[in-house]
Amino acid sequence: MRIKNMLMLLICVIIGLWCIQPAAANAASSGSKKVRVGWYESPFNIMDSNGRRSGYAYDYQQKIAGYTNWEYEYVEGSFPELLEMLEAGKIDLLSDVSYTEERTGKMLFSSQPMGAEEYYIYVVADSTSIKAGDVTSLKGKKIGINKGSYQEKLFIDWIKKYNTDAEIVELMTSQEESMQMLKNNEIDAFVTIDIYTESELFIPVFKIGQSEFFFAVNKDRNDLLSELDASMGKINNENRSYNQQLYDKYVRFQGINNYFSEEEVQWLSEHGTVRVGYLENYLPFCASDPKTGQLTGALKDHLELASHCAKNASITFSAEAYPSVKAALDALKSGEIDCVFPVNLSSYDGEKAGVSVTTAFIYSEISAAVRKNTSHEIISEQKITTAVNKGNLNYEVFLQEYFPDWNILYCSGLDESFHAVSKGKADCVLLSNYRITHTETLMEQYELVSIPTGKTISFSFAVRRNDGNLYYILNKAAGLVPSEKVQSELLNWSWTEENFSLILFLRHNLLLVIGSVVIIALVIVLLMIQRAERIKRRL
Repeated sequence: MRIKNMLMLLICVIIGLWCIQPAAANAASSGSKKVRVGWYESPFNIMDSNGRRSGYAYDYQQKIAGYTNWEYEYVEGSFPELLEMLEAGKIDLLSDVSYTEERTGKMLFSSQPMGAEEYYIYVVADSTSIKAGDVTSLKGKKIGINKGSYQEKLFIDWIKKYNTDAEIVELMTSQEESMQMLKNNEIDAFVTIDIYTESELFIPVFKIGQSEFFFAVNKDRNDLLSELDASMGKINNENRSYNQQLYDKYVRFQGINNYFSEEEVQWLSEHGTVRVGYLENYLPFCASDPKTGQLTGALKDHLELASHCAKNASITFSAEAYPSVKAALDALKSGEIDCVFPVNLSSYDGEKAGVSVTTAFIYSEISAAVRKNTSHEIISEQKITTAVNKGNLNYEVFLQEYFPDWNILYCSGLDESFHAVSKGKADCVLLSNYRITHTETLMEQYELVSIPTGKTISFSFAVRRNDGNLYYILNKAAGLVPSEKVQSELLNWSWTEENFSLILFLRHNLLLVIGSVVIIALVIVLLMIQRAERIKRRL
């Protein structure tokens, strides 16, 4: 019996080992590694109220895990604390670490940077002891800097360059705790890459430098470094704009990006109202309100958002309508206005026109309005004639870029252009997809339909070439207004119904109107004859 029990036990052990083996084999084959990664609250590492993680570094690390199958264990701390933990081997990976020769003996760096960042000296918004542009005002002040950080070295070199002196206070605190010290006057200023908590309470007064930043790996984990470099190489080959996309998503609308420079603030103060010339009757992009004569359309919303996009200055805009882009550009050259919208000019075209073209902030697909019985392959043909409004340089440039072999028939307006297509004088009219709903009634009257061209047009501001400050301001403002806001503005204005006047209706339905009048007249005459006959019978 005893032997039987031992045999049964042995069989159970064998079966158990047999069951465990596949699981162990699967775990081994999965190749997953536990990676202890530093977590410090910032745009690089964000946790919302529901415990959901995101951020520049977090997204990057998840992308890397897609290639490496790493499993992360998040270790929280301030950045200086985590840097020391990385050196001590208590964590394996840390993001946003600047490269220095001194650090190469203490940690390993990824072969490619995660991105680039700038370093600033911040003070409380109402500070009077440290003045922007006056380096001597730093003398004797307590300047808080993360202990062992790259910006500490930068700051030391920077104050030597300007031959001034300050007391460095090395900190091991989180950014939020450091900013609290600044608010409590425990320090006079704080050096950091940017301010992301209560940024409205602090202002940058000096930029001390910039650098690329990297992933740093514990010096004993060469295995992680090789996998990290390989995966970052794949990410770069797959999408060379990945770093910029993360920057736009998590950093672009934060901190220092929300400020104009002192030079631009002064320019706005001295210049006053920025006068914008715009193309009239061009909804959803821009138009004059028929009742008030004021600017309406997506440009109106954009200027309102741009007016207050910066934390240290506001922009006052006024707007004036022009019948064509060319007329507005002429007004710009004569000094009547400061900028023009919408402009679709290449760098070459801008140089020839004597203007600087800002970064585009509105994009639209282009369709072609053609006769209903026209083949949809029309845009692939070479000998095409398209109707274009006189003075509409935007579409002339668009045609030069995408359809240089097409001929142009100049017309005095959209009505005349559609008429030319309906009569066969032109093959098509180019339209922004956002404008199709505004022209549906007119297109139906001329029996036209729209087909896609597969091409996109972009719209920007144009400024005089010697107006560098305004050029910077408009570029900065365009970057600070989120693209989803611009898209929302366009969609809202795209669905505005177009009101056709009675005169326009009569012009396009003249035969119908005459026929209706004749029929009504005949009915009236017949009724009068019948009434006369009834009266005659009674007599």
